Amino acid sequence: MTTESAASVEIEIEVEVEHPAERVWRALTEERLLRQWFADTDLKPRVGAFFQFSGTDLPGLQPDPAAELPDEGSVVEGEVVGVETGERIVLFLHGPGLVSRFRWEIAPVDGHRTRVVLHQSWREGAGSDAELAEKRAAYETALGTPLAAVLDWLAFGEVDLESMRGRRGPETVIIPRLSVAGLRSARTPLIIAGVVVLIGLIAVTGGILWGRNADGDDLAADPGVPTVTSSASAGATEDPLASSTSMTLPSAGAEAPSAGATTKPPSLPPPSANTPAAPPSPGTVDALTAAYKTDADWAFGYRGKIDLANPGTVENGAWTVVITLKNPIAVTKVTGAKFTQSGETVTFTPEAGVLPVGAGGGTASFTFEADLKGSIFSDREPTACTINGRACSGV
Repeated sequence: MTTESAASVEIEIEVEVEHPAERVWRALTEERLLRQWFADTDLKPRVGAFFQFSGTDLPGLQPDPAAELPDEGSVVEGEVVGVETGERIVLFLHGPGLVSRFRWEIAPVDGHRTRVVLHQSWREGAGSDAELAEKRAAYETALGTPLAAVLDWLAFGEVDLESMRGRRGPETVIIPRLSVAGLRSARTPLIIAGVVVLIGLIAVTGGILWGRNADGDDLAADPGVPTVTSSASAGATEDPLASSTSMTLPSAGAEAPSAGATTKPPSLPPPSANTPAAPPSPGTVDALTAAYKTDADWAFGYRGKIDLANPGTVENGAWTVVITLKNPIAVTKVTGAKFTQSGETVTFTPEAGVLPVGAGGGTASFTFEADLKGSIFSDREPTACTINGRACSGV
């Protein structure tokens, strides 16, 4: 075990964070988390373990600028000299012009808050008063927003979203129990709810009228015409109200022709948005291309977009896009396609009733949202992407 004599220069910083001690301990001792907010390291919280700090902007973890640096640059080596799991970890640091002792201590304030203490002392490399003040300021910054962001991210990863299915969500309408005094304040939401219901009724009525031809007959009575559903085209955003009122126009009520009548075979309708595409001819599938891009990004996930293009001469409605994600990232929502996920592999195919990708440069697209589910910040986007077995661009 490495030992050192008492140091004469030291700093100590104390903060409180709005997270339980178990979560804070992880952020201070897990190398994959330390890399996100503190320094690149291979630290293991085990007495006698050797490690390195590198690639950090924290001056307290850097060699003395006046020292002659070896080829490894600003790498600082260290040894874990003390661990009390969940409470305290002590590190001995050394590098060119640097000999220092570094300590984390945490203590719960209550069930939701934790006190964090950073203590560092130097035998060599403390620098001038101005340099010492710079070290303190850098640590205070790191213990602010960067640490809070990692802790918030860990907290989100601990939420079991699957267990919350069926509970109140963004689409759930909650009608509060109102008193007479509360009716006035509730007037605005009631008006809004009425407008939403009215729009839904108009949409249903319009769909029924649209399904009748000029003579007033149901189009659904003609077996040559496809039924109408609420799904219109690729990329359409699903409306919870529309999906709850989607319907197929009835054909059972159509009057059968009399025995003596001559029945004219139905003719096929011209291609329309509701007519399924004919199977692609050989070679058409090979003409499709796909490109991936990240459409939006946030702390706990992102939205990816796949753009399809068809430079071929025949329209194509048969495609399969497969992406590979890092475990345990999961796709939670897709717009413009169907999907299945098995481990790291996610497979997308066209939705029923979606127009094929037009020939001669036709395009289509779909988006998906991915939940990181506790994975590290890096390796968020797909590591591989294919369309009908060929590589996509942008990955």
